Amino acid sequence: MASVLAQIDASLRVASVAVGVSILLLIVVGLLFPDAWNYVFTAAIAWVVSDVVINLVVKGGGRIVQIPILGTRTQFKGHGYLAFIIGILVGTSSSIFLSGILLGIVGITVASAQSGRLVMTGADWTSTVLIASVLAGLLVYGDFQFRFYVRD
Repeated sequence: MASVLAQIDASLRVASVAVGVSILLLIVVGLLFPDAWNYVFTAAIAWVVSDVVINLVVKGGGRIVQIPILGTRTQFKGHGYLAFIIGILVGTSSSIFLSGILLGIVGITVASAQSGRLVMTGADWTSTVLIASVLAGLLVYGDFQFRFYVRD
């Protein structure tokens, strides 16, 4: 048993394997628990969109805050906080909108606010889950890659 866990651990050290496993888990959740999958898909897309927006609005580290639209000058902490909260609000709002668009593109919409149930509009559920899960997995990986390996 320990050698099996060691092999799994070694396999998951490779990014492509880890991304594949996460996509596979999303697909399984989508096929078995559609309502839970909708929540997880929306959360993943919301994170990526919010992170992109925040990175456009405010940058920094090591006690230095910059607001790119104002140039590369170091900003006061209060100004940095305001830019950060604006980034959060704009990112969260736009991610809710974008998640709905992405779900619509792959074939589903959320019914009325009363039921909150998923409704198919042209595509079968299996294809929707496959396409959207791959999309979410790749977008999260792209955000991970940018955040930890490509930053300026």
